[in-house]
Amino acid sequence: MKIEQNRMMKFNRFIYFSVKMLSGVVIAFVFTACDKTIPEGITDPSTLAGLKPSVAFSQSADSIAIGESVTFLSTSSRQPNKLFWEFSGGAPTTSYDRSPVVTYNRVGFFDVSLKATNNFGTDSILKKRLIRTHFKSNFSKDLSQWEIVRNWSYSSSANIPGKSGLLAYSTLLNASSMTIDYATVKRNFTNLPEDVQLRFWYYVYSPGGILNVKANGILLGSISGFGNGYASYNLKGGSNVEILFEAVLRQTQSIYISQITIHPL
Repeated sequence: MKIEQNRMMKFNRFIYFSVKMLSGVVIAFVFTACDKTIPEGITDPSTLAGLKPSVAFSQSADSIAIGESVTFLSTSSRQPNKLFWEFSGGAPTTSYDRSPVVTYNRVGFFDVSLKATNNFGTDSILKKRLIRTHFKSNFSKDLSQWEIVRNWSYSSSANIPGKSGLLAYSTLLNASSMTIDYATVKRNFTNLPEDVQLRFWYYVYSPGGILNVKANGILLGSISGFGNGYASYNLKGGSNVEILFEAVLRQTQSIYISQITIHPL
C-alpha cells in the first residue's frame, strides 16, 4: 500500500510540475501575444512619450552628381520595429530598410523623410532640400549624349584640366586666311529646376576666337580673346532645355571646353 501511495505522490508531483510548466508556457505565450499592447497601468502621456521611438538618420553625402547614390542609415533609438522612408526624386522613392541606398537621376534639391514605429508609438522627421544634385560632364563618359553639329571633337590634350574635354578646330582654316568657320555642340536637358547655374572651363587659344553660349536659342554670353578660366551663367530651367556651345574660329585658332556642370540655385 505504501508503495502505491509513493507512486501516486510521485505521479501527482509530476502532474503538478507539468501543469506548472504548461502554465508557464501559456503565460509566456500570452505575454508574447500581448506584447504589442501598452503595459497595464501606463497611461501617463509623458511616460508613453518616453517609450516611443526617437527618430534620427544620417546620410553618406548631401551633394552628388546625377546618377550617383546616397546611403542612408536610421539611427533611431528605443528599438523601432518598423521604418518607413520617403525619397523625393530618388530611386527607390520609398523603403522599409534600415540602411537604403538611393540613386538620384535629375538635378535639384530633394526632401527625405523617415517614420519610425514601435509598440508604444511613432515618431517622424522630414529634412527639406537635404540632397542637392547636379549635372557634371568632362565628356569622358557621356560624349554620345552630346550632339556634335560641326567641328567639335573629343580631346585628351594637356591643355585641358584632367585631359578630358572638347576641342573646336577647323581644317578649312590656315594662318594666312581670314575665313571664318564655326563649331557647334549641344545637348538637351530635361526637368531642370526653375533656377540653375551653368558653369564650365574654357580655353580660347588665340586672340580672335569667340565662344558663344546659348540656352534654348537665347545667348547667355560670349567669351572672346586669348585666355582660359571658368565661366558661369544663371538660366531658367524647365522640362526641356537645350544648352549649345558655338565656337567662332579664325585662321588656325582652337577653343577647348570641359568640366561642364549644372547646379540648382
